[in-house]
Amino acid sequence: MPINEGSSVSQRRFRTGTAPVTSAWGAYVALAVSASVVLASWASLLAVRASLATWRSTSLVADVPLAAVAVAAILITIPAIRGLQRMHLARRALSASDLIGARVAMAESRTFSWVSVGYSAAQILIVLAIVFLIANNQAVSRTFFMLPLIVSSFGLVLKAFWINVQIFMTAEILILVWGLLVA
Repeated sequence: MPINEGSSVSQRRFRTGTAPVTSAWGAYVALAVSASVVLASWASLLAVRASLATWRSTSLVADVPLAAVAVAAILITIPAIRGLQRMHLARRALSASDLIGARVAMAESRTFSWVSVGYSAAQILIVLAIVFLIANNQAVSRTFFMLPLIVSSFGLVLKAFWINVQIFMTAEILILVWGLLVA
C-alpha cells in the first residue's frame, strides 16, 4: 500500500495496528452512576433540611449552604460528560481513519469515566455518613455529637487522655527493656 507523503493521517495509519474498540458502555455507565449519586445527594440534603426543621433551625443561613452543596454535587457529572464527548471524538477519528487519534480519545474517555466513578464513590460515602447521622430521628447525632455533653465532659476526657499517655510511656519503657533481654 503506497503512502501519501503529504498526509500525516496516512503516515500514522501505516504504522498502527487494529482499530480501537469504541465501546460507549463505560461512558454511559459512568454518567448513569454519577447522575444517580447526584440524586442520592439531593435526597440526603432534603433529609438534612427536614431534620433541621425538627430543631426549628431552618433559615436562610441553613438553606444557602445546603443549596451550595446541592449545586456542588452536580460537579461529579462533568468528568462523565467529558468521557462521553471523548468517546464520540474517538468514533469520529475512527471514521476518518485516524487510528492513533481514536486510541488517544478512547483512552481519555476511559480515564474520564473512571474519574467520574471514583468521585461518585467518594460522594456516596459522604452521603451514607450523612444519612447515618440523621437516621432514626438523629439518634446517632444526639448520642455521640451532643455539643453540651462534649463541652461539659471535656476535662474528664483530657484527664483520661493523659492517663493513657502515661500508661503508654511506662509500657514502652518496659517493652524496650524486655525486648533487649529477649534479644
